Amino acid sequence: MKNARALCLPNILYWILIFYMFFNEILTKSIFENITILKYLIILYLFFYIIHRTKYSAKNIYSKPLKVFYVYIVIISILTISNWAFTLSGIGAYKNLLILPLSIYIFSFYENITGKSRDDLMTLIVKMAVAHVLINTFLYFYEIPIWKVFHPYWGRISQGYPTVDVVLLNFSLAILLIYKGLKFKTLIKILFAFILVIGILLLASGTGIVMMTIVFALSILIPILQKRYVKKIKTTIVTLILLLISFSSAVQIIKNVDESLYESMYLSLQNRMSILLGQESELDINTMDIRKERRSDIKKMQTDDFDVLFGRGFSNLNMNPEIRNVPGTIFLEDQYSVNLLTIGVIGALMFLVCFAIEAIKAIKQKRELIAVIILLFIISSFTSGCLINFSISLFVGIFLQRPQISMYEYKLKQKN
Repeated sequence: MKNARALCLPNILYWILIFYMFFNEILTKSIFENITILKYLIILYLFFYIIHRTKYSAKNIYSKPLKVFYVYIVIISILTISNWAFTLSGIGAYKNLLILPLSIYIFSFYENITGKSRDDLMTLIVKMAVAHVLINTFLYFYEIPIWKVFHPYWGRISQGYPTVDVVLLNFSLAILLIYKGLKFKTLIKILFAFILVIGILLLASGTGIVMMTIVFALSILIPILQKRYVKKIKTTIVTLILLLISFSSAVQIIKNVDESLYESMYLSLQNRMSILLGQESELDINTMDIRKERRSDIKKMQTDDFDVLFGRGFSNLNMNPEIRNVPGTIFLEDQYSVNLLTIGVIGALMFLVCFAIEAIKAIKQKRELIAVIILLFIISSFTSGCLINFSISLFVGIFLQRPQISMYEYKLKQKN
């Protein structure tokens, strides 16, 4: 009974973290924004709880490439500290950079601390992703008096942050189609896959469509290469068939219910796909051009070769999309641009090399899902601030943990 009670609190806290992972962006758009601070307190609590309960050395948890990359960030942060380095923008960036290593640490002990399996964790993530799609869609169509801004993004069915949400949903779709140990029957897997695909499409993201295509392609290719063939890809195949059959019906329903919404979604998605394909769009908006302008602003801020090669640190980074014109800072959404500004060309290259090594290592260890998640993470770095975003960093940290810390390695302190 005592052991059951001891496991109960960590179970609840991990569950809340997964909830925040998917619903954090929605909460920040509502009057409940202040409660999002709880996620950081939970992470710190679990971190110190694990340190207290185990004698396992943290240095054995992190890979060498990741340790080198973070040591580099620390060195650059020290070398580039200015009189105003610890403004809210600087502190926010430093704080979010810690989420990935903290996530790796606390989820490395998930099974030992909670008594639950890796399969349970993956199942929970998929369920939460499906819940996110359903709740987010409901909140978009039925206004309730909790929003700071209702319908914050034109042409995109989202009350959260589509740039981040579409990455999380593609991560979850990859788990659903590739992970072998999910506790769902085939029909439930097909239904959940269908819901996640619809959720991705509703966010009207060009990058999301590209990532989803990669997920479907790899979920078919991986079993073929492993000679498991149709038996292991039936969920993917049936989902694709259902999607093709029902997509036109769903589009027609949206068009009949709200034609203006249909037109805005069509234009938004068409605009983003045209940008990716290098074609002209019906809208006079080009997010690639916006990113080019911001990178031009980065170059103007870089005053010498040191700034170009090693960056200017995190003091000049603005992470608040609601207040973009802060003197001496630049608002950046994608991690590649963030890296160029903060840790320079060398740091941006180290970022790519570090995670590429992790993906290659996962492939060699036949941990294909991890390789896919890291690939999607690298792709997302060109459209979202993935490393400095709480939700994406927390998600990826779950997959960069050690495969399993055995009970032999995990030594609980003896209690009197």
